[in-house]
Amino acid sequence: MTKKDGTQAKYHLRLFIAGRSSATLLAIETLRKPCDHELQGQCELDAIDVIQQPELAERARVIATPTLIKQAPEPQRKVIGSSSNRDRLLLALDIPRTFSE
Repeated sequence: MTKKDGTQAKYHLRLFIAGRSSATLLAIETLRKPCDHELQGQCELDAIDVIQQPELAERARVIATPTLIKQAPEPQRKVIGSSSNRDRLLLALDIPRTFSE
């Protein structure tokens, strides 16, 4: 996504998970792919364990895991539940899809 001044917008994604399991590690890896491909590295992905940092989940008003929040660029978006469907994830986060996989 290009900002009004012509520069590339930096995406900031926060993934709220509960513990470190194979499922949560897969969710993190699944999200790294769009960061590398569609966003061409212009993405910061934070994985936040709600068990270890419940105050961050409370501040973000996370009520279920996994929850993915697009902090920036505006508008903020939330995806609750599985993010395994790449096309749905890109659409929900308003990230343009590229054709190079």
